[in-house]
This record gives sequence, C-alpha cells and structure tokens, in this order.
Amino acid sequence: MRTLDVPQLVRAEVQQRDADRQMQTRLMYVPPLDGSLDPHRNFDAFVAGRIMEILNHHFPGYPWHAVSNAQQGIVYFSIPVLMGETLRYLIKLGDWSDLSPKLVIDGGGELLERMNLPRKGFDVMSFIKARDQKHLSDFADAGKARR
Repeated sequence: MRTLDVPQLVRAEVQQRDADRQMQTRLMYVPPLDGSLDPHRNFDAFVAGRIMEILNHHFPGYPWHAVSNAQQGIVYFSIPVLMGETLRYLIKLGDWSDLSPKLVIDGGGELLERMNLPRKGFDVMSFIKARDQKHLSDFADAGKARR
C-alpha cells in the first residue's frame, strides 16, 4: 500500500514578535512514500527544529522553511514565498564534520543578501519588493556552501 507524500503536522507554536505581529512555527513530517517506518524521523525533526531556531533568532520574522533528511545526508532551508518550492540553500552533511550554527547563519544571511533583505529582521516593504522582484534574484550557486 502506498501512502501520499503529504506533510503531517507534528507541532505548531505561536510566537509573539511585536505588539501587533505573531508568527506561527510549524513542525511538519513527510512520511516515506512506501509507508515504511522512517528510522531517522526524530533525528530529522530535531535537526530541522534547531535550524529553525537559529534562523528565527538571527533573522527574525522571515517565513523560513527547513528540512533535514539524514537518510539522504542533506539539510536545506529557504523562504518558499520568495524562492519557490524548489530553490533551497542546501548543505550536504558528508561535506562537513560539524553542522554548526555558523554554517546555518552564513547560509541564511547569504540568501537574504541575494534578495536585498535586511539581516536585522523582517521589513514589510523590503519583503514586498523582494517578492515582486523575485524573478531577478540570482540563486545559481546558492547552497554550494563555502569552506
């Protein structure tokens, strides 16, 4: 029996950003297509959660999306509304002896710079401008983490 490749909600949290803004953080899980048990599920949830914590702490307010896939040896993150569903900052775990916060911070900052978004935090007008000009953003070599 084959299951659908549909994300399942594991946990949702609402975070107060400012007096008038809230952000919801959701932890989603996509089960294997063949319906088998995923031995890396808890580890992947832990790693993706930590990546989200790092990105939200250093670059608050942006709608980040992070995924860990230990079986494939990768983690990636993006801002889907600006980058689409397929462009991502990819980190191949085999290339790094340590998935450090600095590596995630550098990647997140690089993505924001490529879209001319401030690192200090979410700015509505900058975000709208980036969304309207997303076709001009250059992500050709994004995710090819530098050593």
